[in-house]
Amino acid sequence: MQLNLTTDYAIRALLVLHAVGNELSSSEISETIVVEREFTQKILRRLRKAGMVKSTRGKNGGYRLARPLSEITLFDVLSVTEETMKINRCLEKDHFCSRMKGRDLSECQSHRFYTSFQGLLNKIFLNTTLQQIMDGTYKLRL
Repeated sequence: MQLNLTTDYAIRALLVLHAVGNELSSSEISETIVVEREFTQKILRRLRKAGMVKSTRGKNGGYRLARPLSEITLFDVLSVTEETMKINRCLEKDHFCSRMKGRDLSECQSHRFYTSFQGLLNKIFLNTTLQQIMDGTYKLRL
């Protein structure tokens, strides 16, 4: 499993907005996180739609955090930047499995393992805030 670059850039943009503590333009954010401005704007639109950032239009407009980092979890960010958070296709809504055609997935040892592992990942994503990442106080507990 590998997080996509959009997720990495979204986290970096949120951390930058927190560190600066005031409004920044999309150009300033893109320069700071070293990403093309158009791509940064696309990410910021997603974050705004999800209620993580607010924007002000106009010549002196920009972006600022809509909520403190302590209220934004990794799960929140992943939900808007990742196509899926599932580690295996059989965990998706359609439960696709080429090996268990027509059989109950609960009989599959691999599926049971993936389900347990996915639960641990989700717990980490839900219980890790961006403030903890910023402060280095996150705890990866199993």
